[in-house]
Amino acid sequence: MKNSETKNIQIGFDPAAPENVDYSISSHIVRHHDLKIAPKYFNRIISGEKTAEIRRNDRDFRSGDMMTLREFRSIIQTYPNHPAARYTGRTVGCCITDVVIVNEVFPDLLRGKPELVMLSFHVIHING
Repeated sequence: MKNSETKNIQIGFDPAAPENVDYSISSHIVRHHDLKIAPKYFNRIISGEKTAEIRRNDRDFRSGDMMTLREFRSIIQTYPNHPAARYTGRTVGCCITDVVIVNEVFPDLLRGKPELVMLSFHVIHING
């Protein structure tokens, strides 16, 4: 394998298993994103009801990236630095499976607004 080639590993229970390894060439470097998430949405993810998240595209999210969603409790959503705001310690590790640029889907509604993306994901592990 040349230095310019990388291995893409499909996320599964055993990523090292031969059937989960794709030896195609890819220029995408998998990145990790740490994100806050409100308890009501966190609970829907761990129950399996929620498999997508809409976010500002301020991190150049890409399919194949990993993300950790950290439950964040805030009594006043607009004041995340309020003393009552805190991480609960519960996390969900996910692999982003698809990224849709919402502004392209609804250009008339979101023209001139920050770019939003819908991140579809697959849960890898739940902590807490």
